[in-house]
Amino acid sequence: MSINILEKPVLISDARLAFGLENIDKLVAGFTLGDFGVLYGLPTCLPLSLLLSVNCQLPAEQGGLDSPAIFVDGGNTLDLYEVSRIAQQHGLDPKTVLERIFISRAFTAHQLTSLIADKLKLAVNKYAAKLVIISDVLGLYLDQDVPKKEATDTFNKLTIPSQDSRWTTG
Repeated sequence: MSINILEKPVLISDARLAFGLENIDKLVAGFTLGDFGVLYGLPTCLPLSLLLSVNCQLPAEQGGLDSPAIFVDGGNTLDLYEVSRIAQQHGLDPKTVLERIFISRAFTAHQLTSLIADKLKLAVNKYAAKLVIISDVLGLYLDQDVPKKEATDTFNKLTIPSQDSRWTTG
């Protein structure tokens, strides 16, 4: 039996990853295992992504998942100094927090596609990460130096799972 990870799987835990910001947490009740969310629009989405990458490391009682995070950086946007600052605000050791954020940077649409389609599932399993953040997922596909057909074909490898479906777990 396999489960498509784009659908919400049966949850092992009721733990919810919260933003830790009252107004946002009222609007978004938090994320549970298997949830998929999109944060869109600058300048707020990046700081919220960094906040989640720290918050996921908190214990469940504090709105976290007690888990490392995987950050696939498609826009070269990950600010380690900001992550350290957020960790300090939470009373966490910045070095320990940074060691639990596993970063992969992509500089081309092909690299980003490969990271997500071919390597992400392995990394999630290897690090037992309960949070994956993919920053600026469209930017590299919209690069003016990438021909439109090539960008479309490459992006479709992410959005249209094949029969061998790398998106299943078993």
